[in-house]
Amino acid sequence: MAAFRQAVTVTNIDTENFMITVSGITQPDEWFTAGVFEAQNGDKRFILDHTGDVLTLQQNFPSTTVRIGDDLTILAGDDHLFSTCQFKFGAFTGAGAAFGGNNLQANKNPHQVGRLQ
Repeated sequence: MAAFRQAVTVTNIDTENFMITVSGITQPDEWFTAGVFEAQNGDKRFILDHTGDVLTLQQNFPSTTVRIGDDLTILAGDDHLFSTCQFKFGAFTGAGAAFGGNNLQANKNPHQVGRLQ
């Protein structure tokens, strides 16, 4: 997990839209989507979206937990796709060999189009 953590500093908090702006992100957009935002006291929130230096959270932190200027930690997201396991986490998953999902999911619904061939 340590390889996928990043320290950031809170620069703005928008409680109305569940958004926190941070400085210190070095990864591309969406890298932290489906990841975790962790406060200094260990309180965590799920990251719904990461665009630029703005993180949209599933819910706000209490006003006493996160403040502008706080140094916090964010953890890379996982969308549960084989390609993510293979490329993003590849060094830790045997290039996707540890993937626990079904990467051979049918792309057609047999209930709508009949038997798959």
